Amino acid sequence: MIFRAFVVLFAVYAAHAGVLTEVRVFGNTHVRERFILDEMDLYQGKEADTAMVRRSVNGLMASGWFDTVYARTLPGDSGAMKVWVYVKELERRGFFPYGGSLNATMFGEDKYWISATPGVKQLYLFNRLQRLDLMITAPYAYAATVLWSATSFPSRTIKSGLNLNARTGPYKYSPYYAQNASVSAYVAKAVWETFQLRATFSYDLSKTWWINVDKWRDLDWHIFVLDPSMFAGASPWYPRTESVPSAAFSATLDRRNHYLIPTRGFYLFAEAARFWVYNRSNDVGSPFNQASGIARAYATPFSRQTFAMQVRAIARQDFDNIALRHRLLFYDDGTQFRGFRYLYGTNVAFANIEYRYRLFEVDYSTMGLEEYFDKRTMRLINRVSYTAFAFAFIDNGMFWGYTYPQNRYLKFSDVSLANDLYTSTGIGASLVYPKLGYIGSMGITLYGRKPGLSDDYAAMLYGSLSTRF
Repeated sequence: MIFRAFVVLFAVYAAHAGVLTEVRVFGNTHVRERFILDEMDLYQGKEADTAMVRRSVNGLMASGWFDTVYARTLPGDSGAMKVWVYVKELERRGFFPYGGSLNATMFGEDKYWISATPGVKQLYLFNRLQRLDLMITAPYAYAATVLWSATSFPSRTIKSGLNLNARTGPYKYSPYYAQNASVSAYVAKAVWETFQLRATFSYDLSKTWWINVDKWRDLDWHIFVLDPSMFAGASPWYPRTESVPSAAFSATLDRRNHYLIPTRGFYLFAEAARFWVYNRSNDVGSPFNQASGIARAYATPFSRQTFAMQVRAIARQDFDNIALRHRLLFYDDGTQFRGFRYLYGTNVAFANIEYRYRLFEVDYSTMGLEEYFDKRTMRLINRVSYTAFAFAFIDNGMFWGYTYPQNRYLKFSDVSLANDLYTSTGIGASLVYPKLGYIGSMGITLYGRKPGLSDDYAAMLYGSLSTRF
């Protein structure tokens, strides 16, 4: 069943900005008027202009609760302006009504990785939007994950949420951990339109780690940097069950012109976190601090061409990479560092440069408002609105760090982890519909190994295809 809502905004504008004098929501929808307007940060008395309305529409679309968001501004008498926003919720059909993703990667001739999210269910209960996700991962690390989340707005500028997560997988197929149950809560404050502060508290109630050396060897093509023999004498440490409370504070500055397909602007994110790792099997605690940051920039020198750059880093303090060697593993789903699935190090840095060329685009927002009152035209518009890109990229990653286990200075070179540089380059294409998206890429992954391991340097062809629905 498809629910539709019309959000009609009436605004009176001065020369460059105006004050919204009336904001109303029309239509039969399970998403309440307060959620829609708070997510867009629109309310009576707010000073706004056309650019702000566009960013608000992008923000609502990026929230993940809506299939289509469309806005059109119409000039009125005496400098007044009306803003029409069309909102269509996600479809709901049974237990797996909408949403999901599939990611498949092939390395060499017979190595592959598949991660699938078969469905999403959304409900609106207790004045909160709620969402349920189920993810199935295979092969090499078979697992099933269930995530429930709820979102609410205590005030116009404050957003809060609660997440519950459970993961399980068979031990003999899991190289790094098998079970996990966690809860997290956050509060976010919009200081101004593009700047947000967020505080998060998370608690891994129970996380059981298994170190399966044979599976590490199977995954060696994915990990590249790690010598599985490191864990050969570590059997007394595993399996181990941990409880890990953590607290984090982050700041985000988003000046991109579009949340989903940015072509200009920049994005900055910084987070400081504290983890209290408690090993329940031997009553030993190993707390550490972690800092992470992301910087992204976009430029469009020509109408169809966009250059995108990203820098991302994670650094840890007071981290014991002997007692917590299993937590050195860094996992990324390929969106930031294509050609690598697992990266291993106390400190990790990424740099990415991407060139994008827009092949073609059909945008239903270029059509007149009267088209939205014809159901047949509406169906056609939703089917043919899409954007396609071709892209070329270069990704780089580096690991560095040290620790003080057993009162002895230990550099990464002692465990085959010192200052390794990894490079991935390739080409690809993406096709994005309002409800469907496909990204395919192929390229060459270059990686280095420390002396004494097989293949000091090697190259491997890979290909990947990801989709969301």
